[in-house]
Amino acid sequence: MAVGWSLEERISRVVPRARRFLGSNEPGNYLVSVKIPCEQPDVISLADLDLNKDLSVWMDYLLAKAKCLWETNAGLDDDTIPSVCPFFGWAEHSAWLGAEVQLQKDTCVGVPFVKDPDDLKVMENFSNAVHNPWYRYMKEGYDYLRSKKDGSFLLSVRGHACPIDIASSIRGDELFCDFLLNPEFARKLLDFSTKAIAWYYPQLRSWADPVEDG
Repeated sequence: MAVGWSLEERISRVVPRARRFLGSNEPGNYLVSVKIPCEQPDVISLADLDLNKDLSVWMDYLLAKAKCLWETNAGLDDDTIPSVCPFFGWAEHSAWLGAEVQLQKDTCVGVPFVKDPDDLKVMENFSNAVHNPWYRYMKEGYDYLRSKKDGSFLLSVRGHACPIDIASSIRGDELFCDFLLNPEFARKLLDFSTKAIAWYYPQLRSWADPVEDG
């Protein structure tokens, strides 16, 4: 960051406030995240990239965009810690299961592919997910961003979707008919999605940076 607090100073200010916020049962508490318009790097379209060759190009673009915001906010005492993670859109939520996605300019949308319970059986061994392209893009994206760390930012967790969102992505709108017409199948989809998240999220946490044991 150009001016303002160091990363360690920001952590020491923000984390106690966040803990007070999360630990409060009273109304009237808030955290503030400020985003000031800043000069952005030239736009790169995710849809125009071949991530097998251009993953670092997209990571550099994400990092450059984030740095503009951090430098603009450097003197503000808001409740954010400079952090970045690989971001493609919906792909990091479900495509690691083997789903296809349609890449767009700065995000992507999932392509449903589960037609019957046998499609779930193919994916039940989650350890096989490490061979899927989007799992690799996420892992290699974190590795690349880690190589760019200079003491001014952390690697954050991308987060995860809810089980029903995962189920909806891999099944499509038919899921909502399943609730009425094939409830057992719908239950299997949600059970599978819950287990998938429980397996994948610890992977994300292991790639990100812990902050004071959290």
